[in-house]
Amino acid sequence: MSLSAIVDVAIVLIALYVSLSCAVSWVHEQIATALNLRGKMLYAGVLNLVFGHPEIVERIFSHPLVTSGVRTATGVKAPPSASQAGGDAVVSSVQDAVQRVTAYRPSYIDARNFSVAFWQSVNAPNLPVTDVAPLLAETPAKLLEDLKDPVNALVGPYPNLHQTCIALIAQAEGDYQKLLATTDGWFEAQMDRVSGWYKRQTQFVVIALALLLVSFSGLDSIEIAKRLYLDPELRAAVVLPIVQTVQSVQPNAPAPGASPSPADAAARGTAVTQTVDQVLQTTSLAQLVHVSLNPFANWPHHAFGMFLTLVALSLGGPFWFDLLSLFVNVRLEGRKPQRTDQPPR
Repeated sequence: MSLSAIVDVAIVLIALYVSLSCAVSWVHEQIATALNLRGKMLYAGVLNLVFGHPEIVERIFSHPLVTSGVRTATGVKAPPSASQAGGDAVVSSVQDAVQRVTAYRPSYIDARNFSVAFWQSVNAPNLPVTDVAPLLAETPAKLLEDLKDPVNALVGPYPNLHQTCIALIAQAEGDYQKLLATTDGWFEAQMDRVSGWYKRQTQFVVIALALLLVSFSGLDSIEIAKRLYLDPELRAAVVLPIVQTVQSVQPNAPAPGASPSPADAAARGTAVTQTVDQVLQTTSLAQLVHVSLNPFANWPHHAFGMFLTLVALSLGGPFWFDLLSLFVNVRLEGRKPQRTDQPPR
């Protein structure tokens, strides 16, 4: 059993996993965008933050600092001011804006924008959205002083939120800027939990998509590895362009403590994916990917190979690309150049 052959087979399999993982991630991204999964998860996180009171969440999400980051297919326009339209027109436009915010919620809110929107919503719960400009013009000291009565009014309908607001104000020690900073931390801690929720949801969707892909394509990692190992010419023709691509996109050594940017990682994954696609189009490996998948022949062995492919795809493209770089380096370093000062034996 040749070690170099095993390394070459591993490189081809891992490159295939990188390509398929990128495809699965792309499909998931389209689904997440179409269904606004990030916006819904953010809404759920803020709803949990205010102890399950949707009217408060809608109040925050309708604040101009938040709606400025919301878009739909047709765009979201700020409602006209009272000087530009009559009272009925203002109410109608505000309701329309709230409905569109509800339909397409923001996928990201800046912590400081949330803090300002939250406290202004607490300070003026019955103030129309179009009339928050006077609050924005108030001095920080006046804003903090004005919060006392509205916060005390939360005791009856929102006791848990009232206790939270009291704790945040106590930590501010009479400083409005410190109150905003404390609220920023409160919000960011919740967003860390939301990120964890979204990652778990993403992993579930990725596994489901990978299961569909493996089920309909029947990709058997064992059969592909066996075919590559037993066919040296096919293996050599496939592994060479993959190794060259990985060499060309490998980043320089990062500075201590630095990490590659997501854009660079995505570019490297795209390059490997394109190379794998070209290899599949120009070699008989493309036939292997489809022909070797007969579910009626040796189905227990075939099912196990498909299961291995499913597990591999569930690990994600970044994991496999890092491993691919490692195997390529092993392959290059493991082959010593022939010395020219000695005659061949």
